[in-house]
Amino acid sequence: MHQLAHHYLLDASFINSGEYSKLLRLSNEWNTLLESDAFIRREASAGTTKDIPVRDFDYLWQQMMLDARRGLAIQRYKGLGEMNADQLWDTTMDPENRRMLRVTIEDAIAADHMFTCLMGDHVEPRRIFIEENALTVSNLDI
Repeated sequence: MHQLAHHYLLDASFINSGEYSKLLRLSNEWNTLLESDAFIRREASAGTTKDIPVRDFDYLWQQMMLDARRGLAIQRYKGLGEMNADQLWDTTMDPENRRMLRVTIEDAIAADHMFTCLMGDHVEPRRIFIEENALTVSNLDI
């Protein structure tokens, strides 16, 4: 974009991830999905439809994501104690929906250091950690 080069670091954890495998499998299909006269047909008022031309796959993807989010309310919580009881049941407690993973702490000192660095009162260690790891992060929730 604007004649500027973009550089991305793809580490081994991404290349070996399930997300990457799925993208690789589907990429050949995606490239053949759009024809020159492709459009999105949306229902308008009173049973009429409106056709929106699709310029490229990225535009189509953005429109699909907007449609998927329509009517959704996204909430973020710092902890489970901030949720209402019904939200906690739907997201965490319902055995049909929850996933439980066993977490062990191999090195309690290193874990305590990391927790203190990221959650402590001192900003400088957190800033240094972010600067050193910003280009290698994966699955960042933004």
